[in-house]
Amino acid sequence: MTSNRADLIVFVLEDGCMEVPRASLINSSNVFDELLHRIKNKDELHLKNLAKADLEAFLKYPNSKCVVNKENVIGLIKCQNEFNVPDLEKLIHRWIEGNCEIEFYTTIIEKCLNQNCERLFNCLKQLIRLNFNKLCNINAFNKLSLIVMINLFDVSLTHMLYQEKVYNVFLNWVKADLENRKSKWLELLCLLNFNDISPKFIKNELLNNKSLEVAEDVKNYILKMSENMDLTKVCLNDEKNYIYLIGGSANNSRNLKIYDIKNKQFQNETTLTTYERINHCCELINNKLFILGGENTTKIEVFDIETNTIEQLKIEMYDKIDSFSTVVLDNKIYSFMGRKRNKATNLGRIFDAEKMIWTKIKYIELESYGHQSFLIDNIIYITPGANENQFMHRYDPRENIWTLMAKMPGHRKQFAVSKYENNLLFCGGDSSNNFEDALPTKDCDLYDLKAKSWRKSEALPVPLYGAKSCEIEDNILVFGGQMNKNEYLSYSKLTNEWIIEKIDLDFVEDPQELLSVGREMYKRPTQDKGSLLIPQIILASPEKEFPFTFTRMQFSTLSRVSLDLTKDCFTHGQLYVGLSRVKSSNHLFISTPNDKMIQTNATDNIIFKEVFQ
Repeated sequence: MTSNRADLIVFVLEDGCMEVPRASLINSSNVFDELLHRIKNKDELHLKNLAKADLEAFLKYPNSKCVVNKENVIGLIKCQNEFNVPDLEKLIHRWIEGNCEIEFYTTIIEKCLNQNCERLFNCLKQLIRLNFNKLCNINAFNKLSLIVMINLFDVSLTHMLYQEKVYNVFLNWVKADLENRKSKWLELLCLLNFNDISPKFIKNELLNNKSLEVAEDVKNYILKMSENMDLTKVCLNDEKNYIYLIGGSANNSRNLKIYDIKNKQFQNETTLTTYERINHCCELINNKLFILGGENTTKIEVFDIETNTIEQLKIEMYDKIDSFSTVVLDNKIYSFMGRKRNKATNLGRIFDAEKMIWTKIKYIELESYGHQSFLIDNIIYITPGANENQFMHRYDPRENIWTLMAKMPGHRKQFAVSKYENNLLFCGGDSSNNFEDALPTKDCDLYDLKAKSWRKSEALPVPLYGAKSCEIEDNILVFGGQMNKNEYLSYSKLTNEWIIEKIDLDFVEDPQELLSVGREMYKRPTQDKGSLLIPQIILASPEKEFPFTFTRMQFSTLSRVSLDLTKDCFTHGQLYVGLSRVKSSNHLFISTPNDKMIQTNATDNIIFKEVFQ
């Protein structure tokens, strides 16, 4: 009997004891190395963190009898943490990516953090980001502990998500156990980037939220953060938030129509451009809407959005091209590629709207037409086009460097593209191999600029190609194209759903040019300087003043700078950006509220020491 007992190992577990033949472990020593090391010269091993079912599932692994499923995955994660078996971790990883149900993600991630399984935790974190809206809809985050919420919603995840939705996740998490969690609410709010939350949301949803009455510290924190924001954006959004649609079909290609987003209707009057505008481009600089080129003209017209008047410039396009793309940077219009005599070109020019001259962009390897351009964080991104160009491209205008990026999934052209929280959303398109037999599609794909990868988004309710789209706060709007002329599409970021809106759009048939003008694109310089709550950098001009926030002045160089420090800087790096934008200190002017700076020759500079750790 003694001999038989020597051949057995007794595991003392949280729910009892379990005897295992020592030989079965030795025969699979490559898997049980850590376990054998711990039971050397021992007949008994205490594993109080494991249950019998956990160990049984683990012992099946070497014989390929271990099938990961919803019932045993938690136990296997615990065993992996206890015994450190790399191949088992890979097996769990593959199951999570391929077979795990979405609603089970949060259950597993809680266990991964408790068991210090960093690789599995990061895998689940990525999957949660990709399925964030679906998890929100089923309140999957409500059962997580505070420590998991803090580790999950760190900077790497939170700043890639729609901040208003993250706030709602935190709010629902607190409400799920209000009495015990209200004291922990503030810790979660500190994870948010309030600069990416619309002032309208803060004003309507946060400051007027009765839930804040149960947590005074949270209310004070939100009030403090709102004081640091330019709340005039809310007024500007209500007063000036229009979409301009210019040109389109051959019969109506001279129309310039203005759509009021707030009232969901077009203004009665229609402005007529002098020339037909098909496959042209438009850009806004201050209050001037530049209408450039197209299939039938090289002329440039300027529409004044203040007076609703239009004039023709003496200067023309640099060549007879169409289906090119444009973007504005530093009050200059960058023009890329296009179609000339039905062939793709690699032409590139910069139009200086102040000097009224074109200059050449250095050599462009890419030949394309039917593409679009977007400026994000001072980098220009070029989308795939209507020719063989099916890749994203990145252009750094400061370094004049072109970078080839990911290929678009499938073969599509004439899709609608818009920004989507500093990424790009591609909607619909023509999936045919020629222009005669169009095959419209419902597909929508999001290009993640940070991850440099594509992922599927919610499909359109109707197949569509040749349309234009734009991002307006928490919505994506799609106009025109081969769709019912009395409808447009609206996508809500909050509900993750498309809806069809009614509209009188009788003048748009073929692809037209669309320009959104609102909170992000047009800000009238305010006359009431006291109402601006963000310290401003003022660009001095003999005729006008154009206010910029510190953040927007990064990477810019100015000949004269006046810093408005009547209100102190409130965040890291602001003072440095403001002081370093001017070419000469002789042309730097600083306005202060009192004699503090004159007397001390100093001002407050905000530094986050954590940045340097």
